[in-house]
Amino acid sequence: MNDSQEERPPTVAQLVGLNVRRLRESRGKVLRDVAEAARAVGVKWDASAVSRIETGRRDLTVEELLALPRVLTLALDEPVTLLDLLPDGDLMQVTSFDRKISTSRLQQLLAEPGLAWFNVRGHERVTEGVKEWLTEDKRKAQLQRSGEAGAESYEELQALAEELGVGTGNLLLAYRDLWGEFTGSMAQERERRLLESGADLSQPTKVRTLRGHITRQLMAELRDYFNQQKGSDGPR
Repeated sequence: MNDSQEERPPTVAQLVGLNVRRLRESRGKVLRDVAEAARAVGVKWDASAVSRIETGRRDLTVEELLALPRVLTLALDEPVTLLDLLPDGDLMQVTSFDRKISTSRLQQLLAEPGLAWFNVRGHERVTEGVKEWLTEDKRKAQLQRSGEAGAESYEELQALAEELGVGTGNLLLAYRDLWGEFTGSMAQERERRLLESGADLSQPTKVRTLRGHITRQLMAELRDYFNQQKGSDGPR
């Protein structure tokens, strides 16, 4: 059998598509789950587009390829990296000229980060850091899907200050003193605590309940803060 009769390796799009489908089906997810996760991170795919990707009938742009790990991390509720989509050792066709390349080589070009695939001391820590980043990214996207998140408007700041019986300036000082200089609103602190809670954020109803609980907790902390201020030198 000559070279022209040999079975050609899959293209990049086909290989990625096969692994997207493998990962999706292994977690019991449907096409719509991936499409919804894609839209949550700004990639405009519907279930039909995901199907075409999985069967290699739709080429991926560089941006879409790099977004896929984030999309699948959200859809499958576990960290996914390019290494999962382009496993070590597989051959694939990267041009229309039958030029073959190992996925390991492409990983070096699109590594996240590249240290994970080189013999560099400490790369395990780097890889673990990537997983943590992807997990945080997934949880942030879940919070966005549940709604109600966002920055505190000046009107909301004024309303909260009036409810607590203090000035807006005193309220901003309380944010800094209680929650750190980089916290500019109660909403921001609430979302930070949600992310760090370890709670399942995939259910919008549950997230809304958690937001309410944390909001009440934060209000209690603010009231205690201002009561202490009144008991000493008074509000600043």
